[in-house]
Amino acid sequence: IENGCIYLCLTGMDVDMMVRTIGRTRYAPMQTMASCLYQLSQAADEVYVTSPAGTDLRMKVDKAGDHFWEPPPAEGGFPQMLGGQSGFMAYRESFEGVLVFDGTLWPPAELGVLLTPIRLTIEGGYIKRIEGGLEATLFSRWLESYGHPQAYLMDHACYGFNPGVTRPRGRILEDERVFGCMQFGLGAPERGSPVHADGVVLNPSVWLDDLQIEEKGRYTVPELVSLCREMGAPGY
Repeated sequence: IENGCIYLCLTGMDVDMMVRTIGRTRYAPMQTMASCLYQLSQAADEVYVTSPAGTDLRMKVDKAGDHFWEPPPAEGGFPQMLGGQSGFMAYRESFEGVLVFDGTLWPPAELGVLLTPIRLTIEGGYIKRIEGGLEATLFSRWLESYGHPQAYLMDHACYGFNPGVTRPRGRILEDERVFGCMQFGLGAPERGSPVHADGVVLNPSVWLDDLQIEEKGRYTVPELVSLCREMGAPGY
């Protein structure tokens, strides 16, 4: 990056995934969607997320922003992920409520596409309780094995919207971009956590202060709806 290279992360990529997420995807409006979601979110004071599986979560927006979601520099190197994801900067300790993963959670390696939801109770940004079936037990024991308090701290929140990803398939890079999903990172490396995991919430409803931008996985703001149509997203 220091020498001007673009670093592109495509973990788990294969031919099928590349065709669906890149080759058959209209990238320009998808990148515009990323910028639009970031700007709308950063302009709000609070983000509120619910889901049919039981998510009921609030977080405060950090106005410092996240440079990762801003347009890349005109010159020089920069890191880049697979298209179809955006986010915002939230104060980690502001996450409050219930977060239910019903799409994918990974790592640990034993998990992936979830058969049963994993319910997390979050207070002051930290996971206080993990409930569910066998998969919830596996995740809880995995976190416990590291014995580090920052492994339980929320790290980030993101939107997923790659029209080539219509369902979870077990590869986290792709599953984070299921169209209309939200993705949350757990375990804060910047605070010393030795581990980080990412989980997917399907069919979320999202409010930015009083503005609802998504209803059960479907974007509702006219500007976003127009971009979804331009991308050729199913159902728009």
